[in-house]
Amino acid sequence: MKKYILMAIMALNIGFMSNAYAAGTAFTGQTTVLDTACTILSQNATLNASADVNAAWACNAATNLAFGAACHKGGSAKNRTVACSCVLTGTTWATNNTQCTSTCSINGTLSAPENVTVNGRQAFGGSTNGGSIAPFALSGTGATAACDATSITTISLFP
Repeated sequence: MKKYILMAIMALNIGFMSNAYAAGTAFTGQTTVLDTACTILSQNATLNASADVNAAWACNAATNLAFGAACHKGGSAKNRTVACSCVLTGTTWATNNTQCTSTCSINGTLSAPENVTVNGRQAFGGSTNGGSIAPFALSGTGATAACDATSITTISLFP
């Protein structure tokens, strides 16, 4: 299951570059990102998500970044330890999880190494800024968050 989520995220990250959105745009199955909706695209991009995967994309022309994330409806909801990291959300650096107490500097450096225990489902996402994939909490509490079109678009990755 993780390989399908990671494949969906890789397609999201490789498929296009950016435009400005307040939150991610959710999709399941297949969607086409029009070059008119993501202004630095030279052509339309087709994104695919596997069965039972909710995915989202966003663009930010100001930072020239594309964002992509995905979660699986049947993903694990048990407790696990997640490393906090900094991600560029629009023009601001933020941590990948709302439970992290560390802060991010203006250049994306975490103030102190930190791990948090996450309960509940999570998404995996990344941006074209470095291309790394990180886990993201679907909500502040985690346990009650389902993987759906609403929760995937509101993770801290999206500007």
